Amino acid sequence: MTSIVPKGSHYVPAIGDNIITKWVNRFSWQDKTLRFFERDQSFFYHPFSLMSAYYTVHNKEATRENIGMPDDTILIGDSGGFQVLSFGKKGRQIDVTPMQILRWLEENVDIGMNLDSPPDYDHFNDSLKFSIENFKYFEKNRLRYGDFKLYNVLHGNNLDHIDLWYNSVKKFNFDGWALGIHPSTNIYLKLIAYLYLHESGETSHLNSCHFFGVSGPTNMVSLAMLAKHFDASLTFDSSSWTWGQRFRDYWFSNDIRHCVRLGRLFQNSMNGVPCDCPVCKTLSLDMLYNQSDSITPFLLSFHNMYNYINTNKNINIMSDDSEVLQEYARSIGEEDVFHNTNSIIESYERFGIEKTYNKFKYLFINKTKTPTETNLFGFT
Repeated sequence: MTSIVPKGSHYVPAIGDNIITKWVNRFSWQDKTLRFFERDQSFFYHPFSLMSAYYTVHNKEATRENIGMPDDTILIGDSGGFQVLSFGKKGRQIDVTPMQILRWLEENVDIGMNLDSPPDYDHFNDSLKFSIENFKYFEKNRLRYGDFKLYNVLHGNNLDHIDLWYNSVKKFNFDGWALGIHPSTNIYLKLIAYLYLHESGETSHLNSCHFFGVSGPTNMVSLAMLAKHFDASLTFDSSSWTWGQRFRDYWFSNDIRHCVRLGRLFQNSMNGVPCDCPVCKTLSLDMLYNQSDSITPFLLSFHNMYNYINTNKNINIMSDDSEVLQEYARSIGEEDVFHNTNSIIESYERFGIEKTYNKFKYLFINKTKTPTETNLFGFT
């Protein structure tokens, strides 16, 4: 199947309803817009973005036409299954229907995700059953084909769950796969899911596969290696770049694993802005510290986005030479990720998915204690 995504592993910034209505269409700074998908008028250009149908179905501003997104950019649409599930659990009214979600996806995006129900692992079978009913509905009522790709969704937090979910949904005639493996912070289990699809003969995923809710160098190194090995087209998303506006987080350009939370508690003691990205070149030191101008928090976010994009681009370039990528991984303390990813892929090629899963099972235990991104706009 022909992919609309170029070869390699591509970072996709998630843009929510708030970002669209309050940032992208209304703010500008020094003759530059925050519409990063415009080549000429933005601080920088990036041809990928992701929106959630749940938040945008009823927002007339949140259409491809109204935000001015060019046809040569790739807009990915999340169905909003997580929001439907979480709001339902809280007793909040769900004011969107599967038909509204499907039609919004068909009218606006290049790649859409099926309306899944991310598993509550205490009620895994119930989540699977609900997802299957939605998948049937999407398959039956779909109108747009060709230039619109609709991805199946794979869930699981271990190989047995992945196998059960896959064998229950593989019959549907969709165009690729989105991996919602839990926990989203564990890149190795996501690799297992991808390799499972490969072993199952799902050739579409080589050119049409999306990884939900991941970013940062750990994931970027691993996914670049995966894309290089299989000559594949992969995308992955996160909303953590927006932490600049939400929390005043300023991610370090030389290592996007770390950030500082700026604000009025800091002294204006540096002798310059410690970044020369296209956004920071327009910021004064006083703005960076005090953020007295209302647009500064938004500019911090776009500084973050630029550095996520740039880091991932460089990692993809380095993946052409494994020795260079290994040295880079070592330089940022991620050499284990390089070796583990290599070992998992090599083991799979020699022994298959089941033996590989059992061999590396110790890597699939999530030991993260700090708050981590788990979906488009949620944290644990």
